[in-house]
Amino acid sequence: NLKKSGDWYDFTVTSENFERRFAGRVETGKPGVSDPAMAMHLKT
Repeated sequence: NLKKSGDWYDFTVTSENFERRFAGRVETGKPGVSDPAMAMHLKT
């Protein structure tokens, strides 16, 4: 369920000799939000 992240995902698939990172947004056709991870380093 990606509702909390605004339909954004970021995950890594690994095995003994392989690593691949996937990140992006699921396109639903509905209005979305900017990538929430872009502001993670900002202090509030």
